Amino acid sequence: AIDATVLAGATYFYRVFATSGVGDSAASNTAEAMTSVPAAPTGLTGSASSSNQVSLSWTDNSVGESGFRVERANDGLFTISLTPVTAPAGATTFIDSTVAASTTYHYRVFAVNGLGESAASNAIAVTTPAAAAAGGGGGYIAPSESTTVNVTGMTATPDLKVDSNGKSQSIVKLTSDDGAVTLGILWGSKLLTSNGTALSSLTSAPLEAADLPEPPADSAVILGVELGPDGATFDPPLTLTVSYDRAALPEGVAEADLFIAIWNGTAWVALESTVHTAAGKVWAKVAHFTSFGVLGTVTPVAEPSEPEPEPPPPAPEPVMTITSPADGATVESDDVTIAISVANFEIQAPGGEDEAGYGHVHYYLDVEIPTTPGEAAVTASGTYKALASTGVTWEDLPAGTHIFGVQLVNNNHTPFDPPVTATVTVTVSPPPPPAEETEEVVIAPDEEVVPEEEEPEPAAEPSDTNWWLVGGIVAAAILLIASVVRFYGRRRPTEG
Repeated sequence: AIDATVLAGATYFYRVFATSGVGDSAASNTAEAMTSVPAAPTGLTGSASSSNQVSLSWTDNSVGESGFRVERANDGLFTISLTPVTAPAGATTFIDSTVAASTTYHYRVFAVNGLGESAASNAIAVTTPAAAAAGGGGGYIAPSESTTVNVTGMTATPDLKVDSNGKSQSIVKLTSDDGAVTLGILWGSKLLTSNGTALSSLTSAPLEAADLPEPPADSAVILGVELGPDGATFDPPLTLTVSYDRAALPEGVAEADLFIAIWNGTAWVALESTVHTAAGKVWAKVAHFTSFGVLGTVTPVAEPSEPEPEPPPPAPEPVMTITSPADGATVESDDVTIAISVANFEIQAPGGEDEAGYGHVHYYLDVEIPTTPGEAAVTASGTYKALASTGVTWEDLPAGTHIFGVQLVNNNHTPFDPPVTATVTVTVSPPPPPAEETEEVVIAPDEEVVPEEEEPEPAAEPSDTNWWLVGGIVAAAILLIASVVRFYGRRRPTEG
């Protein structure tokens, strides 16, 4: 990936996350990068204010430079008596107090950062006058030489060198022997002792938390370091970075709440700090040396309290089903037995205190089931029964269609909310006619069966028929038929 939004000469820190629809991964390692060398200064001008002093000024076009390098030579090609000196970041003026009278000098300026230096500014030539004059002040006085600072308990990369004014001659990284502490020194930073002289030595020694002064009541000391000499000052402030072990943090201290503090002799003073939790580092700007500590704000850990007992889960709703007879059934009996099954419900005798999941059963015959909340679910006498059973028999029912209802009720006979009811419709058919009685013959063992003798049929009694009347009727019929035949015989047509 290419970051095209950076500024020239600036330092940036980067880390990378893998991402998906579920979320982001942990962060990668942190990388430090500085952009290109700074932009070149422009508009360099100079004048000799005396025989031993030249004043220079220029326009600073860079961002994030660590300083400027001013070159002076005795020729325009900058090959004779080339003398480089430094000016701090942000400087736009320089006073050269090492010049000689009646001499021509050539100057040019470069902006510098950790990656290198810019192109040169425009070059100028300045000639000092012959007459000596008092030197002016108010500008940057060029140093005459540089010395190496003696470092103890730390390693300097490269060697830390300062000029006679205490100015650092390069960008330097100081790392403690245990690797827990680093100091970043910019080119041109002014390092002075408590007496105001150029710093000649620098020391670092780790401190155990137990060796450090007590922190405030709401804080804890994680670790410490003693940087010396005590009272040494830095302009601009140095960057102090301390690494910590997150596994060693006291209970109640969060990484995000860590900070660097200095001991001022009577109390801890918190510095404006930045925590990099992914790298396990915290850093701050420090302007002088003393005892430093990494502290953390302690959030009191609440004592575990007895968990509130969870309320019992709500009782499951009662369930009731008529298992017999089936809805729409026809029975050939005037006695009908209703059987039910129940779940999540315990049947008990009517009366007593109401309790969820307990009650009894109301059976109904040919009436609408009453379900008004809070009112006793009873009907007219003979149309309901209140029982502590899973069945009831209705006796001597007339033939026809009947509606049988069942309801689970509270101990005080009121319906549940919502009501728990069921009904079936049953047809009672009339009973069949009684069967004819037959005499059963029982034969004793080894008993001989003697067939019964059939009684003779009685003789036919003399008939009382009037035979004279019968004969008269038959004779009359014969005469009638003969007359008819004779009549039709006479009407036959004559042949002609």
